[in-house]
Amino acid sequence: AAEAVAAEAAVAAEAVAMESVAATKAVAAVDVQEMPKVPIFPNPFGGSFELQRGDVRFTDVDGDVITLRPKSGRVDLYVGNDLKLANAMLEWNGNMLKLTGTLSKETPLSFLGFNLKETVTVGTQ
Repeated sequence: AAEAVAAEAAVAAEAVAMESVAATKAVAAVDVQEMPKVPIFPNPFGGSFELQRGDVRFTDVDGDVITLRPKSGRVDLYVGNDLKLANAMLEWNGNMLKLTGTLSKETPLSFLGFNLKETVTVGTQ
């Protein structure tokens, strides 16, 4: 009788182990999806970008279209049609061009006009 109980216990343990393996394989087969990205909406308060008199536009070595727009003794730096550096001070230092201004970074609330701003200095030769 003890051998029959032990045999039944062994069969039950084997069945539980097989169910555990099957459950593990089922969990491994679950496809993990990426988090959806926040859409970038156009700023409803901004107009379309148009070149103005006095703008300087060129393509940099990375292929980005750069526009420098004069503004009261300073310049605004646009990459493509997006303002990247506002009220930048333009300085010629030897063979280097330096721009110091406010960098505008997009946030999930950019479509409402809320952007992060940081003062930075960039240079190019």
